[in-house]
Amino acid sequence: MRKMSNARIVKSMHIHRSNRVEALLPTLARIVSVPPSDPFEPEWIVVQGPGMERWLSLELSRRIGVFAHPRFPFSRTFLREMMASVLGPEGDDTARYEPERLMWSVATELPKHLESPDFAPLAHYLANDESGDKAFQLARRIAETFDHYVVHRPEMILAWEKGQSGDVGRLPAEEVVWQRVLWRSLVERIGSGHLAFRMLTFVERLYSAEPLAADLPERVSLFGVSTLPPLFVDGLAALSNHVEMHLFLLSPSREYWGHIRSEREQIRARGKVVEEEDLHFEQGHPLLASLGRVGREFQEIIEGRLDYSEDQIDLYRDPGDETMLRAIQSDILALRDPVAFNSSDALSREATEDDDSISIHACHGPMREAEVVRDRLIDLFERDSSLQARDVVIMTPDVDGYAPFVEAAFSAAGSQSLPIRVADRAMRSSYELFDAFSRLLELLQGRLRASEVLDLLAAPCVRARFGLEEADEPRLRAWIDASGIRWGADAEHRAAEGQPAVDQNTWRFGLDRLLLGFAMEDQGDRLFGSIRPQEAVLGHEAESLGRLADFAEALGQFHERARGSRSPEDWSFFLEQALDRMIFSDSETVYQHRQIRDAIGAWSQAAMEAGYDSLLPLSRVVESLSDWLDEKRAGGGFLAGAITLCELVPMRTIPFKTVVLMGMSDSAFPRVGRRVSFDLLGKQRQLGDRSRRDDDRYLFLEALLSARDHLLMTYTGSDARDNQDRPPSVVIDELLDYLERCFEMPLTSSCSLRDQILVRHPLQSFSPRYFDSSSSGLFSYSESDCEGAKMLSEERSTPTPFVSSVFSGPDEESVEITLQEIVQFFRNPARQFARNTLGLWLPEENDLVAEDREPLEIDGLNRWQVGSTVLGALEDHGSLDATRASVRGLGILPLGLAGDSAYGQIENDSVVLFERAQALCHGDRRPALEVDLDLEGVRLTGRIENVWPLGRVDLRFSKLGSVSELENWIHHLVLCACAPEDWPKFSHQLGQPEKKGSVLSHVRFSPVSEARDRLAEMIALQRLGQRLPIPFFPKTSRKYAETLKRNGDPEKALLDAYKIWRSQDNSRGECEDVYWQRVFLDEDPLSSSFALSGGAEAVDFVSLSERIFVPFLEHREVGQ
Repeated sequence: MRKMSNARIVKSMHIHRSNRVEALLPTLARIVSVPPSDPFEPEWIVVQGPGMERWLSLELSRRIGVFAHPRFPFSRTFLREMMASVLGPEGDDTARYEPERLMWSVATELPKHLESPDFAPLAHYLANDESGDKAFQLARRIAETFDHYVVHRPEMILAWEKGQSGDVGRLPAEEVVWQRVLWRSLVERIGSGHLAFRMLTFVERLYSAEPLAADLPERVSLFGVSTLPPLFVDGLAALSNHVEMHLFLLSPSREYWGHIRSEREQIRARGKVVEEEDLHFEQGHPLLASLGRVGREFQEIIEGRLDYSEDQIDLYRDPGDETMLRAIQSDILALRDPVAFNSSDALSREATEDDDSISIHACHGPMREAEVVRDRLIDLFERDSSLQARDVVIMTPDVDGYAPFVEAAFSAAGSQSLPIRVADRAMRSSYELFDAFSRLLELLQGRLRASEVLDLLAAPCVRARFGLEEADEPRLRAWIDASGIRWGADAEHRAAEGQPAVDQNTWRFGLDRLLLGFAMEDQGDRLFGSIRPQEAVLGHEAESLGRLADFAEALGQFHERARGSRSPEDWSFFLEQALDRMIFSDSETVYQHRQIRDAIGAWSQAAMEAGYDSLLPLSRVVESLSDWLDEKRAGGGFLAGAITLCELVPMRTIPFKTVVLMGMSDSAFPRVGRRVSFDLLGKQRQLGDRSRRDDDRYLFLEALLSARDHLLMTYTGSDARDNQDRPPSVVIDELLDYLERCFEMPLTSSCSLRDQILVRHPLQSFSPRYFDSSSSGLFSYSESDCEGAKMLSEERSTPTPFVSSVFSGPDEESVEITLQEIVQFFRNPARQFARNTLGLWLPEENDLVAEDREPLEIDGLNRWQVGSTVLGALEDHGSLDATRASVRGLGILPLGLAGDSAYGQIENDSVVLFERAQALCHGDRRPALEVDLDLEGVRLTGRIENVWPLGRVDLRFSKLGSVSELENWIHHLVLCACAPEDWPKFSHQLGQPEKKGSVLSHVRFSPVSEARDRLAEMIALQRLGQRLPIPFFPKTSRKYAETLKRNGDPEKALLDAYKIWRSQDNSRGECEDVYWQRVFLDEDPLSSSFALSGGAEAVDFVSLSERIFVPFLEHREVGQ
């Protein structure tokens, strides 16, 4: 920089315009190639985004050779630096007008005015706001609105400061007065260092005749700027009197287009319907008129506020009309509507069938969009050897939402995977520590639900802090489920949530059970204090349990401390403590740790500087702190040598050969930025005012103009569930309408122009339509999808069995099997085969983590567990009161009276069942029978208990069914095969009634003379079931045997069996079991054609059902 000594030095503003950014580059390179007079002065190039900075750095280096010491500030930053040079450094009052800081001052001042009549609308809105949340949110919105006023209504707020009303036109007084009063109060509190005041002073100083002593740059270039607020343009105009300034503007048209209007705008302005021939003179190009409002208003601002000289060299470049894309760009350049009404140059162009310069793809969701884009890009790379990955950009309104799909699709292309770099991601989406810290803050506000806590613990940086590993996660989930943890730190936390102050189902409750269960054995009805041990932790797992307890203790302590309200300074200390204690950082992530601490510190400092002394709950802390964390975006990724995926934001005018726009659905784009009701900008619009919708429409125009060869657009055009059509963005519809007006397909073409441009894709990427050339415009480069399509297209054949060969069985010479193993096998043969033979364990419903709420009722499995526990106590003559306390210690009963009532009902049912069983238990109980049978070379061992003079008695709290009765049948066969001659050979099984209010279920099995043969047959099937999966299903097989016995019709029996096997409207079929689904896949194991060869004979469903259940039914009797 050099020091300006007086105001007589007059520079000028030079404007260079072009429709192509690369056409502006040679002029910029020529200018910057002449170094400033001061060798230490940087080259100032003002840009509007990091992408342009990256592109200019690369291109200027390539053209000049060595491009050293550049500075690429954004426009606001640049002007603030220039103001600091002229007016002196910014004071604290300047920074306090930034929205995230101004919010604190608003929150401090607003309560002082609520009693005033002028603030009646706000007082009414804040009535009954006991928590203060509405007031805090209102302060945020007021701060954001005032920030907009500073930039877009500087004259109004400066007039407010002087006690004047400002130019507010006919706006309602009740919406203006309180804002004016509040603004003046803020200025009195903070000072007049806001941007509008400094800019006005800056401009006056630069235009004044007084000597100017300031270090200003010798030369400044503004490159690729699409729009600037009038306030900034005024500052640049004043600065151009002292600094050589070059403004490089991207202008879609070489003609002046500041006054063109779309048809809708013209009709709204005139307030009436006009004739079509009156429109085209002011409309120019329809797309430019419809999409270009931001750009044309910027052109009007420049013409009205700048005194400039324009480059005499024509930098505009006509792209030609070889393709539809280039023809549109050429028409916009010439401000020409080819089919304008009554236009002498009206024409209709013929599109070629191979013109894919513009294509639109309707898909079934983001993943399908990503897959379609991948295949289209691979095709472009195959066709154009000069196309490089860096020549492609993918833009989307939601980069955080689309990035995972794009990364997955692009990496799944095998040998043709595409390099992708993601830019503009939020810190939480990109960096582990930011995500973990955000989740921690959410947890500290919540109920500490088990699933949410486990999700936090799954973060590597949290696991590492407490010495846990990824391999520990399944074990921890199992412990938490078994111990009954659902939500809440302890009884005190539950009370704070308005729930009964009990420890049951809290983290304290579960951890006490786990720790005690490691130290002592669970003895059923014996409690240690009020705690029932949970035996889930093995000796070598003690260290992991200790670390889990350490984590839960730390989380619980922070959660307890987070319940109250604190000052911002105290919250800052608390958040830093939580960050250090809960989240680990190493040399690779320490910078993330530092960034979070910096954001916390800046947030706290802003509140203290504003004099905010109210206490805040954590919810408001997190809400306001999110602004400081979200403002940090992940850097890098843009123009990094790979395909760039970035946010669809304004000022992305960098040229790319291929531009892809994803997520262009009607509900997603243009985005709608809703103004608050008191925002005066929305009530009285002026030139240069910004709106999210207008910005999005203009950046779509920029994307259309920055694409050199191809423009691809995708959107969710069909519902993945019902295939209903969904509309694209309105800007896509406008583009399609324009293309249909301006282009027509050749007479020989079999499709319309819309059908050629708009491609509707199938639901699945492996649809045969991609590979059989039956659908125009559909193709795929995915080898795996091609294989899938081939299989769909081939004639259907019998699916390959899950097991195509017989596995080797156990050693024939010496085999020992337990009675329990036989029982477990016939419960689910497929499960035993998968686990014991294949080592395959599949997740079942009971393996899932329980719900995040305490029991509200006793479900089926827990009801059985409670009833069985009570029956056991009755059989052992134990105390029912002790049993009640023991069951409560399991955490499976509802809280309070509901749990007592439910338990009382189960206890009564258990007593009734037990008393009924006592009628069968007269006399002396036989001693336990030790089983040791040799059955055709197989040794069967086990124990038979509960044998009384009337027979063996099996008492169950559940309803009797196929599985339980089959288990009793196996025990009955063993009893008949090995019991002494004088022992009874009957077996009784009692259970709950089939229907509420009916009699108890009682099943009796009569003596079986051929028991050893039946046992040997079942053991042979069990051994066969270890070598291959046998089609035996307890419920379905029994149904078949029952119907066959009743009417002797095999076909009817099979039909009835299918009703049990398959799911019905209100019942879950036996086929839904995950092991049977996996083992038998799409086969029909009940079919007569399904038979497995296990040696000497074939094994099928019918024969197995008859072999097992026919003798079972012959000896089964229903007791009275």
